[in-house]
Amino acid sequence: MTAIITSQTLGLIDSSLNTLGGAGQIGQAGFGKTGESSWVNAATGNLVVQNRDEILIGMGLNAQALRTYNSFGQYDGDNNDNWMFGGYRKLEVVGNLGEAGSQVVRTARDGSQQTFDFNEASGQYEYNSGSGATDIINVEADGSFKWTDGNTQITEVYDAQGRLNQAVDIDGNITQFNFDANTNLLSSIIKGDESILFNYSGQLLESISTVTRDPENTANQITQQTISYSYDDADRLSQVSIDLTPEDPADTDNVYTTSYTYKGDTNLIESISETNGTQLSFTYYDDGKVESITNAEGYSQLFVYSSGSTNIIDQAGRTTSIFFDNNNNITRVLSPAVKGVRYETEYEYWAGSERVKYVTDAEGNQTFFDYDSQGNLILERDALGNTKEYKYNTENRLVAETIYLVADPDGDGEQTASEGRTSYMVYDNEGHLTFTISAEGRVSQFVYSDDGLLEQTRVYKADKYDTSALSPDTLPLESDLMTWVATLDQTQQILTENKYDFRGQLESTKVFRSVDTEGIGIVSSQTESRYVYNASGELLKSVSVERAAEVDASGIEISSEKTIESSYAYDGLGRLITTTRPDNKITSTTYDDANRSVLVESINGVTVERVFNTLGQLLSSQTTASDNVTNLGKTLYFYDDKGRQTAVQDASGARRYTQYDDLNRVIRSFSETGQVTEFAYDKNSQLIEQIQRATKVDTSGWITDESNNSFNFVTTSSPFSLIEGQQVAGSINGTISDSDVIPFPDGQAKNFDGAVGNYVGLGNDANVQLNSGTVEVWFKTDNAGSGYRGLVIKQFAYGIFLYNNRLVTHDWKTGFRADQAGFVNDGHWHKATFTFQNGVYNGSALYLDDRLVMTYTYNINHQDKDLVVGSGYPDGQDMNFIGELGGVIVDSKVLSQQEVAERFNQQVSGNFFVESNNQTQINTAEVSQFEVEATANDRKTSNTYDASGRLVATEDGEGFVTAYEYDGASRLTRTVSYASSDATSNTSVETIQQEYTFAEKSNGIAGESISGTSSDNYLEGTAGNDSISGNNGDDYLSGGEGNDSLNGGSQNDTL
Repeated sequence: MTAIITSQTLGLIDSSLNTLGGAGQIGQAGFGKTGESSWVNAATGNLVVQNRDEILIGMGLNAQALRTYNSFGQYDGDNNDNWMFGGYRKLEVVGNLGEAGSQVVRTARDGSQQTFDFNEASGQYEYNSGSGATDIINVEADGSFKWTDGNTQITEVYDAQGRLNQAVDIDGNITQFNFDANTNLLSSIIKGDESILFNYSGQLLESISTVTRDPENTANQITQQTISYSYDDADRLSQVSIDLTPEDPADTDNVYTTSYTYKGDTNLIESISETNGTQLSFTYYDDGKVESITNAEGYSQLFVYSSGSTNIIDQAGRTTSIFFDNNNNITRVLSPAVKGVRYETEYEYWAGSERVKYVTDAEGNQTFFDYDSQGNLILERDALGNTKEYKYNTENRLVAETIYLVADPDGDGEQTASEGRTSYMVYDNEGHLTFTISAEGRVSQFVYSDDGLLEQTRVYKADKYDTSALSPDTLPLESDLMTWVATLDQTQQILTENKYDFRGQLESTKVFRSVDTEGIGIVSSQTESRYVYNASGELLKSVSVERAAEVDASGIEISSEKTIESSYAYDGLGRLITTTRPDNKITSTTYDDANRSVLVESINGVTVERVFNTLGQLLSSQTTASDNVTNLGKTLYFYDDKGRQTAVQDASGARRYTQYDDLNRVIRSFSETGQVTEFAYDKNSQLIEQIQRATKVDTSGWITDESNNSFNFVTTSSPFSLIEGQQVAGSINGTISDSDVIPFPDGQAKNFDGAVGNYVGLGNDANVQLNSGTVEVWFKTDNAGSGYRGLVIKQFAYGIFLYNNRLVTHDWKTGFRADQAGFVNDGHWHKATFTFQNGVYNGSALYLDDRLVMTYTYNINHQDKDLVVGSGYPDGQDMNFIGELGGVIVDSKVLSQQEVAERFNQQVSGNFFVESNNQTQINTAEVSQFEVEATANDRKTSNTYDASGRLVATEDGEGFVTAYEYDGASRLTRTVSYASSDATSNTSVETIQQEYTFAEKSNGIAGESISGTSSDNYLEGTAGNDSISGNNGDDYLSGGEGNDSLNGGSQNDTL
């Protein structure tokens, strides 16, 4: 729906998403079909919406039309509606240029602002905040400015007025930005001889066009209008229309639109909607901060801001709490409660920076990070002391990485990690990586074109470079490696050659299994793949070329070639619409956006129709035979009110179910036969236990309406046992109906219709005149009504309300409203508990179900009024509740958090039911006991992890234990399977010792395997099944006979 970040500024560039990586973003940002994404800054309440409307691939940096909205934005470059294109990024000087105390403020492509301070010693402007190395701005002799990214060395050139002129990569490839001389509006972004054109009418951008070359006939120029823009009466962007058939100018109706509305006369986005029904709706507080977000399926997020923290509450009442420091760095994240417990992750930063120093996970394991003066990460040490060190050159490029095999035994103490293994990276004068040397001396060489494109990769497999004289302080030189390579037997290498088209897109790749004495690949040994891409980077054609050498009858060697060609076509959204295989075999895909369906017709005529909801979740998949009549089966998918897939009905009609906890972890699965499997996790969500129950559950009646794609596991509404505390009784006023659901004074719950005078009066005797105590009530509502609606209220003293369908309390003395519980109008039973202590600092607390919502200071004004149920007034004349209420308890004891959770769990213990519903119908089927009783025939497996999150032991269903040992690089070194179920007996039936020479095995025997780390991994096997599972780095597998597999990470992987 919308992701959550923190940042001091607008946009994303210096947000927690960059400083903490994936951990700095909570939730998913993407929605809809156009690639649009949205974020809320939990520290400031700023809404960020971003989309890339157009892109042109080219040498170096691509040209793109990046469009970003900031709800708190001040500058956008054209019509002041808070939507900014990246081409309008700019520089502004504060103070006297080049003098002490002066600054340059850079507005980046996403609207974020970075302040560069003048360094008198260097004569440069420097920016040290954020993640990574220091960025700089130089003032050139002609008055222009040059910005340099500290990490990549990419530069941007701005004119003397601070307007963007060029973006340049390390090879000098230029992306040019042009502005209209009269209007100062962005007119074009040019990449080579192709361009993105911005077509304005006044200050309003009307459309974007592209001028490109035909990749298969570059003499042909293609001009297409790909996207158009519309505006409301206030000149705010109201619609973006993407032409789905840009190659056909006559077809003007086939478009996909995104529409925007705004709050009143402000620039605050009120809604975003798309052709397929995707929608986000936004509300705001008076200060402009985002208050709530709701999507088309009814899922919502409520933001409750406090000093130094923000609570994000979803439609189910689950609360995620984010805490941040004065720089808006995330310092702590609390998860939603699971069984009354919230999991905590903590972050600590180096003083005065946004660079993280410690990360402490929910299990208390702490990882330490350190940096050099330029902001580069130089040390990483986990809770067990496993240590990695990094070294950089003056251009902030990684030149050495050391992984220690023996952990640091005392963390920050005097002792250190030992037995380090160092890998080296060597660069040319332009900053291209030209050589890598693994810790064992394995060398890979990389050769580039003048445009900086990788043309050759050479892996020298027979020889090792002598690294004995090298260290992070004594680095290898490119010239030394060039000399060393020249002395090698050139036939002992693996060669990969790449060619590129005029845009720098890959045109062909050749991998040579054999190389001659000059280092030239032997054609008969090569495998070749060819590619054709369009200007947007979409693959139009792929050709696989297989070559072989054969000897004819006369003994002459001849070369044969076989090609397999496939072609692809796309619509304006970049979605695949046709795939053409050899022999003109076509697979076609048709998109019905309005009805959210996709129809795929395969080569053999079989069609598959898939239907989705507005979140893109698959609802059904129907397969039909080539006669378009015969039904080959339909699969149905069901989701709960939190958007999680809870049931699947396959083509045969069999159903399986999945239940989750409030952290979205699977806690139970139910097979087609009713087999129950339960799962348990540690605080880091690692699976620690799995139990397959011998007793089965009858699930036959759980879904009664197959046309309904909603299925929920929820708490039962009957029976509840009232426990300690004074149950209150009173007189019913007005017309209130009974239903046998929850014990109330007369043993029933009450149904309130919100009418004036319909309430339950409980009087004002001494038992309810409390200065401290606990109030409890069970309630259920679809819509309790607007404004305040009373649940249990003693006016001017204490009570529990709903306010616009959110659970709250109200302090009559100060006017404070405790409003952090979120929306509760989901049609399910909930329990509200309010513990209060008059005037005690943070002595009062509000709970929803078993979850603590917030603590605060509460004040009682006076005790003159009656206690009532179902109304906010003692005479039932206003604030009357709509829905069901029951189980009211007023207790003079102030319950603790543990007692609140225990009382809740006692009342619902062992009682669940499943619910299948949509907006028009609710069907329920009761299940007496999900938590099947344990039997001797249950089968349990368990896992144990160390402080680094590594699996160190498993216990199977028979009680037998397998233990795992690792080195300091977290590579598995030993596996022990114990003969008995008691690992302490130290009696093993099998020990698998995996010997490493640090991330490699060479010259292996049959059936070798390697699990590599971030160094280069190389395995040369013979007969048998050989495999590599690599991580970062270059991975190479040269296998003999047998099944060989390579599962590589990043970098170049060769099989």
